[in-house]
Amino acid sequence: QESGKRAQFMSMFDSALNAAQKNIFRLESLPRYTTAGEMSRLNAFLRNESYLDNELTEWMNLLKKIHAKGVSIQRVRVVSYPLSDYLRFEMDFWKKISKEQRVFLLNNEKFNEIIARESFRPLDYYLLDDSRVFEIQYTPKGAFIGMNPVENKGKVDSYRKLKTNLLSISTLMDVSMKGHNES
Repeated sequence: QESGKRAQFMSMFDSALNAAQKNIFRLESLPRYTTAGEMSRLNAFLRNESYLDNELTEWMNLLKKIHAKGVSIQRVRVVSYPLSDYLRFEMDFWKKISKEQRVFLLNNEKFNEIIARESFRPLDYYLLDDSRVFEIQYTPKGAFIGMNPVENKGKVDSYRKLKTNLLSISTLMDVSMKGHNES
């Protein structure tokens, strides 16, 4: 059932991503995501084996295609230190697409301080061209539930302001990894 929902999400969302003209922003706030195939990829990473499967390769190719159109892609990833194996796995993947996507890390405590000041409880989300928001719903354990476009202009404005706030206190991944134990 999860794979069917995910396939529907990816089809609809691929179209929206391909339509982006200026920028794409993503907030990831959960400690871990448990999508189909994720456990086998993580285990391969931990064994120092290749974990790039068809799904990740397709995602990389999509980001390369979007970036080639001149679209800026940014991601804020909320993290806790020391980094978990899962986060080290994610960061390893992001290094493979660092030309296409800039990843910023934000300490979980700073994130919670920002969220406490917000007038709404944001979900993980994508913001496309600073005008289209897609909230992404997950279970508390990180399993994908669904995605909903946000139609309310006030809420879209709130997400746009949140993006600005989060980026202003986040650190570009390459810089933030220095001095932190990655093992």
